[in-house]
Amino acid sequence: MKALVGVTVVNLLFAVMGLGAQLDQWEVVSFPSRYLTLLDVTYGAGTFVAVGESSSLNGVQAEVFISSDNAAHWTRQSPDVRGTLFGVTYAAGGFVVVGGDSLGNDYFNIILTSRDGTNWTRRNANVANHLFDVSYGSSSGFVAVGLRGAIATSDDGVVWSDRSLPLDPALLIHGIAIDGVNRVAVGHDAALYHAIVVTSADGIQWSRRNLATSRLWDVSYGNGRFVAVGENDTLLQSTDAGVTWSRSVSGVNGHHLAITFHDGIFVAVGYPGSVISSVDGANWQVHRRGPESLHGIAYGRGRYVAVDYDGRILRTRNMPPVVVLEVSPAAEYFSLAPRYVVISPNAEDVTVNLSGAGSYDPDADFLSFHWLRREADGSITEFAQSQETLLGLPLGRYDFTLRVSDGIDDSDDSFEVRVISASQAVGIVIALVEESPLSTSEKQPLLKMLRSAQRAFDIGAIESGLHHLARADKTIDARLMIRDPDLAQSLLVALNAIRNSFQ
Repeated sequence: MKALVGVTVVNLLFAVMGLGAQLDQWEVVSFPSRYLTLLDVTYGAGTFVAVGESSSLNGVQAEVFISSDNAAHWTRQSPDVRGTLFGVTYAAGGFVVVGGDSLGNDYFNIILTSRDGTNWTRRNANVANHLFDVSYGSSSGFVAVGLRGAIATSDDGVVWSDRSLPLDPALLIHGIAIDGVNRVAVGHDAALYHAIVVTSADGIQWSRRNLATSRLWDVSYGNGRFVAVGENDTLLQSTDAGVTWSRSVSGVNGHHLAITFHDGIFVAVGYPGSVISSVDGANWQVHRRGPESLHGIAYGRGRYVAVDYDGRILRTRNMPPVVVLEVSPAAEYFSLAPRYVVISPNAEDVTVNLSGAGSYDPDADFLSFHWLRREADGSITEFAQSQETLLGLPLGRYDFTLRVSDGIDDSDDSFEVRVISASQAVGIVIALVEESPLSTSEKQPLLKMLRSAQRAFDIGAIESGLHHLARADKTIDARLMIRDPDLAQSLLVALNAIRNSFQ
C-alpha cells in the first residue's frame, strides 16, 4: 500500500502542478452495496486490487475486487475465506492481502498471496490475531501488523515469522511503512486512548512509544520522512525513523484514515470524504470533502483510486488524451501546423505518412485511433484505425482529422495536407523574393535562377532544376546573408526542402 519513490526537484514541481490539480476532480465508478465494506486498495502489475468484506446471514465473507482497466470496471473474486480483509500491497512480483476472523474469544489471521490478482493462495502468518496492514521494503521484506500487538515478517510473502510484541489486548497497530531499512508502525492503545508508534531497524526487535495524540490509522514514507495520519485531523511527520514527531493540521474537521506517497506527494483520505495532499508532511492542501468514509488510497495507471467503507470506489476523473500528430515528409518552411505541405518530386502521387504514435493519455488509458477525411461534398469518412497510416495523394488539398479516444473522452486534431509539385514550391519561393524589401538589382539575378529551376522542373529536367537551385543557394549565401540574414535563412530552408523531396 505504501511505496518508496525517489524524487527530484523537477518531479516535485510537476507533482504539485499536475497531480495536485488532478486530486480536485473525483468520480464514483462503483455504487454502494448494502452489504459490502471496502477497506484498502493497491495497484501492481497493471491491476488494481481492493479488499474488504461482505455480510450475509452466513456471516462475514472476505472479499477481493480487481480492475485492470483504470478502475472503471471491477470484477469480484472469491477467495473462499471467511472474515475481513483489512490491507493489501503489491511488491516483489505479487499481491499480499492481510486480514482476520474470530470465533468467540479466538482470533485468527488471514494472509492471501497472488501473482495475478485472480488466483489466491492462503498462507499462515503464525500469529493468533487479526492483521490490519502490510508493507514491503526491498531490504527488509514484508511486514504485517495488527490486533493485540501482532507483528509478522516474511522475505517472500509465503513463509512468515511471528515478531509480535508481548500480548496486549488494548494494543492495535493499524499501519506500517518502511523506508528501506527502518520499519515504522502506528496505532493506538484502546485502554489509555492515545496513539502509539512501534519501530524496528531489523524487524526482530521492536520499540514502542506512546504519543499524546488521537489514534493513528496509517503511515507512509517519502521525501525523507515518515508521515502518519489519524483521528481529529492528526497529521504527524518524523525525519528520524519514528523517534520524534512534529504535528500539523489540514483544517479538515474529521479523521484521516489512509495515506500513500507517489511522485513526490503524500495523499491522505478519510472521513468525511476528505482528500488532502502535501509535499513535506507539514503543509497540506484540501482537495475534497464528501459523504464517504475513505479507508484506502492508491495510485496507478495515471490516477488515484480510493475505497469507501460503504462499498463505493472513487477515482480521479478521466483526463482526455493528448494528440501528437506528425505528417511526413512535410516540407520545412512551407509547413506550419495545422497546415502541412508535401512536395511531390514527379508532380504525381506522393506517399504521405500520417502518424499519431506520439499521442498519450495522462491516465495511461489504452488509446484507439481514428483517421477521418472531409470529402468534396462535405461528408466525413473514416479511412484508418491505426497509430500510423500511409496514403498515396495526388496534387491537391486535403482536410483530415485524427481522433484519439481513451474509451471515455475523445481528443481531435484537425489538419490540412497540401500536395504541391516542385515547380509550385519554387513558385512560392519566387513570390517570397518578389515581395521582399530587396532592391531590383538584388532580386533579378536570384529570380532568374529560380525561374530557370521552375521551368526545368515543369518539363521533368530534374538535374537541371537542382543545378539552378544550387546556384541560387550560393547567391543567397554570398549576397543576402549579411544584407538580410532572416530572409536569407528562410530562402535557404525553403530551397533545401525542395531538394529533399527528390531524395
